[in-house]
Amino acid sequence: MGKVCKYILLTAMILTPYAKILADSDFHKREDVNDFISYMEKKHHYSKTELTKIFSQVSSSQEIINKISKPAEGLTWDRYRKIFISDKRIKAGAKFWKENLKLLEKAEAKYHVPADIIVSIIGVETFYGEMKGGYPVVQALATLAFDYPRRAKFFRSELEAFLLLSKENNLDTLNLEGSYAGAIGIAQFMPSSYRAYARNFENKGSVDLINNKAHAIASVGNYLREFGWKDNQEVIHKAYSTSNKYQDIKAPHHKPKPEYNLKALAQYNVFPQTKSLSSKDTFALIEFTNGQNNDLYLAQNNFYVITRYNHSSNYALAVYQLAGAIKAEFNKLDS
Repeated sequence: MGKVCKYILLTAMILTPYAKILADSDFHKREDVNDFISYMEKKHHYSKTELTKIFSQVSSSQEIINKISKPAEGLTWDRYRKIFISDKRIKAGAKFWKENLKLLEKAEAKYHVPADIIVSIIGVETFYGEMKGGYPVVQALATLAFDYPRRAKFFRSELEAFLLLSKENNLDTLNLEGSYAGAIGIAQFMPSSYRAYARNFENKGSVDLINNKAHAIASVGNYLREFGWKDNQEVIHKAYSTSNKYQDIKAPHHKPKPEYNLKALAQYNVFPQTKSLSSKDTFALIEFTNGQNNDLYLAQNNFYVITRYNHSSNYALAVYQLAGAIKAEFNKLDS
């Protein structure tokens, strides 16, 4: 077989799965999509005609699949940190805080979540509402629901939630843009979270997370509170170990649930760098790659709560460190 023929055959083998996606880009003609349409019609009394019309205008996106296959959260901590903790983001965060001071004070009083954490999450998610994503949400969710088998179940449920959310809030189903994963608005809520946790301060009427900063601030506060944010508790602390026994109790980065008290940690030769921690508290031991070194941290409940917003310890540590930097910059504005 000639080199050219071999190359063509190899290329065809590599691209076959993607060729199928492109061939099936008219979603409304696909059996799995029509099964989903029937499900929506039966469970939610959604118009089959309306859904068919929507899916006839949506095509699969290989770019979205590529993006979600290599998320920033998969980077080492030292590389991830550089994306989100910058002078520009810190200064913009302090400015956002000052401009929305009364709203943030209101959120602190109502949800008992610190303003700096709320500001930081919005800063990491969308640079304070400036970068809300440029992908049609329905295309992102449909692509991942039907052409990304690894997480198809999750994204089908989010597609279901988005279609319901669109109808409930009279959103532009086809043209509303968000992240490549289908997150929406200033606070980047997934559709199911939007329906469950989005709030305005009055707790009544519609909630607009796309354009309304007050609603975004309230919703971030409510989300963290609902997932168990504790008043007056620290987030995370530096630690050290005198042996490699700590490897046996490292928490997974996607779910750093606090399980060990200080006495239990000491049995694995793990100790906090600060001496002021309570023996009654529990912690998760997390290891972060920082250049040539690995840093150890003891995370408390509030760190775990931040990872419920985005299931990544890199994300939560970036939020925490950015929050501290924004708070210091904000305090300078008033001095």
